[in-house]
Amino acid sequence: MRTRMESDAMAMKEFFSREIPNTLDWAGRFRLGCGVVICYALFWQTSRWAAIPPLRGMNVSLLSMPSAAMGIGIVAAAVILGTLAGRLIVGDLLIATDVQIEGGLVAALLGMSALCVRGGPLRFVLFQSDDHPSVFLMLAGELVLLFVITGIAWWLLIKFESLFAHSDENQTPHAEPDAISTGLMATGTHALVMAACMVFLAASDDTQQTLAAALISALLASMAAHVAFPVRSPIWFWISPMFVGVVGYWIAYFNPTGLPIGFPQGPLGGLARAAPLDYAGIGAAGAIMGFWIAHRWHIEQAQQAAAA
Repeated sequence: MRTRMESDAMAMKEFFSREIPNTLDWAGRFRLGCGVVICYALFWQTSRWAAIPPLRGMNVSLLSMPSAAMGIGIVAAAVILGTLAGRLIVGDLLIATDVQIEGGLVAALLGMSALCVRGGPLRFVLFQSDDHPSVFLMLAGELVLLFVITGIAWWLLIKFESLFAHSDENQTPHAEPDAISTGLMATGTHALVMAACMVFLAASDDTQQTLAAALISALLASMAAHVAFPVRSPIWFWISPMFVGVVGYWIAYFNPTGLPIGFPQGPLGGLARAAPLDYAGIGAAGAIMGFWIAHRWHIEQAQQAAAA
């Protein structure tokens, strides 16, 4: 009995102490950086060619543009193309013991920030609303639509991944599916933490500040949520910014105090100062990157516990 327990302990120790390739070293970061640069250039040139927005710095909402359907279609094509191109450049990322395929998606989402830079702050969209609070419902609908596009890109990424499956029997397996209840609790925790951070960080609707607020809030929220619910797939985290933004726009719809001056007010006004492109782009990317960091920390703690 003692021999059996010792062998099991030795096998577990060998499993957790085995060498894990760090694909986020200088080479992995270089590949990821190249993917981000290429996707940023893709979105920048596409937006210039398609005049998204028609007046640079004056409209960051796709649905409020004259040709909203064409704008949504062009952005959707750019997201999908950028995700697949980023997949070829970045490749798989081995985070702790799980292979992550979202490197290309992160590159595309970070590249989407080019649209935010060209669009400008959200106040100009609110100025065009004739002081009607329904503009916040339009922004909420646009945010949901952008996350649907991101979900399609993620689904295509999974299908695209099957084309690059390796026949090596010793290949590190991909992440096992998480329990739905655990995933939903992780998403709820992430949304609460991200919303709390956005309230303080989104002090204005300046483009640089809202981008930084969405990135930092989603990043910290992933770390906090992963401590309580150590899920193995980042999807439970990158969908959270959608709920944060929708709730923020919905609250602003019922409390449009600052609408005439283009500045949502109230205790939760910071949630409505970021544009849908902020939440769907750099916010979702920050959530995935925060998951990578927290997941690696979690495995390192398990390794230390096994070694002890």
